[in-house]
Amino acid sequence: MLNQTRNKGVIKRNRGFTLIELLMTVTVLGVSTMMAVPAAQHTIEKRRLIDAGEGVFAHMQLVRSEAIKTNSRAYLKFQGSGPDWCLGLHEAPSCDCNNDGECDLNGAEHRLSSSAFKGVSLSQTFFTDVTGFEPRRGLAYTTGTVVLSSNSGELRVSVSPLGSVSMCSPDGANKVAGVVSC
Repeated sequence: MLNQTRNKGVIKRNRGFTLIELLMTVTVLGVSTMMAVPAAQHTIEKRRLIDAGEGVFAHMQLVRSEAIKTNSRAYLKFQGSGPDWCLGLHEAPSCDCNNDGECDLNGAEHRLSSSAFKGVSLSQTFFTDVTGFEPRRGLAYTTGTVVLSSNSGELRVSVSPLGSVSMCSPDGANKVAGVVSC
């Protein structure tokens, strides 16, 4: 704001902001930031859920394709449920995905853990904690659904008897925008 004052016939201009203008600007910025934080938090939670769903989907696709490619059985093992879970890929039906080096498929370690997806819970409906694929046609040994959930919604990754893997989000309050509906 410019103020003009006369001092001995010379016009003097004061430049700068008053204390009240500065306080109002800081207050408006503070209120705007407080309003944006919850929206950003929801976006981060939703992204974690989608990343976890895509990770489970990719691991299921990988174990199936490796079984077909190598013409040998391949398995995906789940451990834990709720907010503390992990899964690993292996040539045998058992591996401990909590330990380094135990879940490898064709020489490469493949593990996914809840520690990378804070706030995402997992439950699964497979007959046991292991599913796998036969090598010739990629048919699933057991079928089921992995349900991933958080405060921002729910995702389902399913395996059909033919070995097809799909990901969707149920309609309703838990629907995750941008994901195919179940």
